Amino acid sequence: VYAFSHGVIDAGADVVLGHGPHVTRAVEVYKNKFIAYSLGNFCTYGMFSLRGSNGIAPLLQLKLNSKGDFLYADVVSVKQDKINRLTVDENQAAFKKIKVLTDTDFPSHQLKFENNRISLNEN
Repeated sequence: VYAFSHGVIDAGADVVLGHGPHVTRAVEVYKNKFIAYSLGNFCTYGMFSLRGSNGIAPLLQLKLNSKGDFLYADVVSVKQDKINRLTVDENQAAFKKIKVLTDTDFPSHQLKFENNRISLNEN
């Protein structure tokens, strides 16, 4: 999935938004372009389990410059319940999950996670 995402950036994409595993995953900035490896399940139905990571998802508002380079992403964490309702998660579980997974998957990343915003670390 990393090679594929890097490949589409190399081919000209400005942003990659993944979905595959149905759970929120890490993010990366590659060649100044934003990659979200999975945004989880935003809205499900029926027999899907909504426990733990299955019931949370991020809503991202990306800010890019005129060249499509990543500036920042504001994150609103949402959660689902068994009545098929989607609500804002005041605990920001999806934002926290993205940070933990990004720190784990990309230990030398240059991103800052603060106040529900992902931005480039100025250091």
